[in-house]
Amino acid sequence: MMSVYSAERAVTKTKYLSLVAAYFKGEFARLLAARDAELLGELKEMRSPVRDDQGRLVFDFRFDQLYFLLARRTDIGDEELPSALGNGKDVRDFCRLISRPWPMKELELHGLSIKPVQLARSTGGTLYRIHSIHPQLGG
Repeated sequence: MMSVYSAERAVTKTKYLSLVAAYFKGEFARLLAARDAELLGELKEMRSPVRDDQGRLVFDFRFDQLYFLLARRTDIGDEELPSALGNGKDVRDFCRLISRPWPMKELELHGLSIKPVQLARSTGGTLYRIHSIHPQLGG
């Protein structure tokens, strides 16, 4: 019996990056806004800790760091990763997918906002900040 060629089950790079972007706009934003302990722990390990500024969540990141965390957390089911990944353009392509246009409406659904705080030559190297629109009340 012949085996099915694995490329038939591989997701394309474009589709994969779209899934990672969708995770960022949806589940990641929801977990971040809810201050999910597991996610906060992973962000701290990534050296991008979330801090509290008078009840407001503040998260500073660079896409070249965040992309790898998001990629690890994105579920692609039983499909295989695209073979085109890892060619050095993944972060750049992901940044373009997210930042043109910025997912303002999606983040606002979770009470979050995003802005650049320290520009760099590359989109991946620019420091961005996600923060709560409203302070968290109580504890």
